[in-house]
Amino acid sequence: MKAWHSKLLVAAMAASSATAWGYNYGGIYFFGDSLTDAGAFTSLVGPAANRFTTNPGTVWAQNLGDRYGLAVTPGYSLSLATTQFTATGGNDYAVGGARNASTPGVFSLSGANQALGAAIAANIPPVSSQVSANLSQTTGVADPRALYAFWSGANDVFYQAGVVGAMGVGVLQQAGTAVAIAAGDEVKQIGILRAAGARNILVIALPDMGATPYGQSDPANTGLLLTQFSYVYNNALVQALTSAGITQIAYLDPRPLLADIMARPAAWGITNTSIPACGAASSLGCGPAQQIPGSSNYLFADGVHPSAFTHRIISDWVYSSLEAPAAVTALGPLAVDSMEGQWRALDDRFRQAAVDDRAPGMQVFVTGDYASGDRLSTSGDAKTLTVGLENRWGAITGGLAIGVTDANADRSGDGVNIDYTATTLSAFAGQRVGAGHVNAVLSGTSLTFNTHRTFDALSNPGRTSATLWSAKIGGGYDFRSGNLTHGPVVDLMISKADIDAFDEAGVSSLSYASQSRDSLRHRIGWQAVWKLATGWGVVSPYARLTHEKEHKAIDSTVATGLAGTPFSFTVPYGGNADGYGLLAVGATMGFQKALAHVGVTSTVDRSGGNQQSLSLGVTIPF
Repeated sequence: MKAWHSKLLVAAMAASSATAWGYNYGGIYFFGDSLTDAGAFTSLVGPAANRFTTNPGTVWAQNLGDRYGLAVTPGYSLSLATTQFTATGGNDYAVGGARNASTPGVFSLSGANQALGAAIAANIPPVSSQVSANLSQTTGVADPRALYAFWSGANDVFYQAGVVGAMGVGVLQQAGTAVAIAAGDEVKQIGILRAAGARNILVIALPDMGATPYGQSDPANTGLLLTQFSYVYNNALVQALTSAGITQIAYLDPRPLLADIMARPAAWGITNTSIPACGAASSLGCGPAQQIPGSSNYLFADGVHPSAFTHRIISDWVYSSLEAPAAVTALGPLAVDSMEGQWRALDDRFRQAAVDDRAPGMQVFVTGDYASGDRLSTSGDAKTLTVGLENRWGAITGGLAIGVTDANADRSGDGVNIDYTATTLSAFAGQRVGAGHVNAVLSGTSLTFNTHRTFDALSNPGRTSATLWSAKIGGGYDFRSGNLTHGPVVDLMISKADIDAFDEAGVSSLSYASQSRDSLRHRIGWQAVWKLATGWGVVSPYARLTHEKEHKAIDSTVATGLAGTPFSFTVPYGGNADGYGLLAVGATMGFQKALAHVGVTSTVDRSGGNQQSLSLGVTIPF
């Protein structure tokens, strides 16, 4: 090129189950030009300043690889003796100056090295050769678990702009057509990788090339021409991808992002947007000694290339976009868990009814529940207030309960926060049959989710609604020994959540399709209740230890794409179901006619972390 991307968010609060959240790419491969080149020109400038940025800084591709724990190394090396580029086996095939399918590349050296620069330019492997080199090293088969990233086309724009500069505006239409053809050439290579088995493909459009320091330099129409051609390229890229049926990709457009940086640089930590950190020199070979003092936070390294500071912003943007589906896929499990606080309150009602011999009648109960925990690098809490009306008809108990939940969940490292409110209405009934008891709960929940995806200086809020239907059927058998009642308990819990589609707001906003989550869980264990009379009332401490298991693996996907585009990508996020223990202890205390309840729960040996809850309640007959 001319001298110039989890994982959920949370299986929340106390009772969803999965062993792992997130998606680990099996590999990562890059194709393109100097914006992505990780060091193909090392033999020319040395290893300390071998990238087209403010060296020894890294480019966005290397940064993105670091986020996924994947090394990114140059896919080509230059031989100065032959001016040939040889594939090295590295995974970053991008080479500075590369065009999509044509040669020569756009590369030059000044002074006595002009002939060497021309020879190198003639041999720069275009993107078509880069893809061929990759497939030749993988026996022609692309890894369906790997990420394949394309950011190219800038040198085709520079080349055609040079043609117009040399031959005049009479060839403007011809040059524009050539730019559009170059976009089609990129799409052909994407299609080849898809046909070979690639499933995770990232395509980055061109920035507004006219907004660079080079574009804003003389002659005066340079910027206008580069802006026009970069827009022609991007429009042709979208049309060619759509025509080829290649719409299931992660397509990102950097123009709004970079425009926001230019509009409010201080918010991004940028101290200069117009002067290159390397001055008049090329960024290739520009080490600390060649950089303007205090220029580490400049936007540009040279006339067209981002500084290492800007590359970090770009990689943060890409990573945040690729990981966004992980957060949104979490909405399903979060919705399923939203009724847990109320169900804990109803568990207390059934436990009291199974051992309490008070007279039949109507009573009202109020329970406050707080749950929190860490799970798979995620922390969250939920606060639930439940108010219910219950009646007893001999051995039968039944009633209604309504509850409001306010919760949040944060995924560390991904800059994603989710908070939600839920209103749950439940009808419940239980009956004692001899020494046994059975119970059932039917719940309907309405939820409002607010998502907040942030990185660097950008915040992308989103809002959507969800509905949840849940049923719980359970029972047990009591063995009585004096004041001790104990025995087995079992529950079967079924839930279905439906989350509406929604769009984020803000720069580089994403769209998310609707999704659903089904859950089928069992609980089996043993509980014991002691009934102790004291001078001020009756105290009934209890303990329950159960095995909990989710039978439906959390393996859903949500189609995600850049808002306003026809593209979307799906990556499987979630994990396998697993089993764990749940310990519940507490006590019910009778004061004249009223009852007070306190209880705590804690998961035991749960994969990725444990959750705890505390509930306080009061029951008043009338």
